[in-house]
Amino acid sequence: ILKVCRLASHVVINACTSSILPQTFISCIGVLNRTDTKLQWYENAILIFLQSNLNINKLAVILEIPAKNLSFIINNHYDQRFTDFLNLHRIDYIIEKMKGEYLEKYTLESLSMEAGFVNKATFNSAFKKQMKCTPSEYLAQEVCR
Repeated sequence: ILKVCRLASHVVINACTSSILPQTFISCIGVLNRTDTKLQWYENAILIFLQSNLNINKLAVILEIPAKNLSFIINNHYDQRFTDFLNLHRIDYIIEKMKGEYLEKYTLESLSMEAGFVNKATFNSAFKKQMKCTPSEYLAQEVCR
């Protein structure tokens, strides 16, 4: 069953039911057909993941679906817990920022806080889990490239 909902003033078609598994999380929470609208929607979705107090219940409210359906999709389709899934998107955001000149003006710790991590230890642990190296090791590898 498809459900139309609003997310940051953009219409989003929601296909999150236990009988319909999306190919990507973005297709789960939004299927749009105009490139500029997709980009705007994606930017708004990123802002959601950057909230330090985001949990599965809050995201379910934003998406207007039951939390247990969202949990089912993340657990079964992505084979991840919600926190790992959330951290994956936050780490992706951080890596994109690292590629720019962000770290010339700000610290890695401030970037992690901007991405929604509440402390340095949580960020370092999540980063190492996803990237298989520490943030410092990652930066050193990138400098060598």
